[in-house]
Amino acid sequence: MSLDSKKVMRMLERYPLAFQLTHWITAVTIVVLLILIETRDLFASDDLRHQMLIWHMELGVLVVLLFLLRLIQRPFFRVIEAPDIPIPQSKRLSHAVHVVLYLLLLLAPLVGLLAKQMRGDDVPFFGFILPVFISDDVGLPYAKTTKNIHEYLGNWLMYVAMLHICAAFVHQWFFKDRLLLRMLPRFLTKEK
Repeated sequence: MSLDSKKVMRMLERYPLAFQLTHWITAVTIVVLLILIETRDLFASDDLRHQMLIWHMELGVLVVLLFLLRLIQRPFFRVIEAPDIPIPQSKRLSHAVHVVLYLLLLLAPLVGLLAKQMRGDDVPFFGFILPVFISDDVGLPYAKTTKNIHEYLGNWLMYVAMLHICAAFVHQWFFKDRLLLRMLPRFLTKEK
């Protein structure tokens, strides 16, 4: 195989930049919103804690929008099949983790949005107030349960995301199959 054909094969093994950016913006957004909600009780200021909750909600809505963008992008980009590794059913496990991760990316923020609206609270999104999907007169008896479900889904999103990250590192450094490089923009890697 010539040098040029090797370079072409490496290019074909990478996701397009638009897909990579959506992936990493989603990842950073999730990390930030988890940090906001997990650390807000460490601060004494009620105003700061309230602002951190607002940022958490805004970023949750952003995660839903990024999820929808990923769905729109998906038909336009070839999904790169996971490399073969010596673990039975590894491709099925990978697919299952991705399905669960996608479901949690959608459900955790939507359930959180419903929980806030069931209490009669507005859900802000960078200067706008989202339309009310369920009023507090209907949802108030279920608001606490819905909030608990949101927290449960949020915890599971964190666990599944950590599993996803660990699997990427195992692929990259143990199996040395360049899996992680496929989702990194070319300018961040040594490859040309």
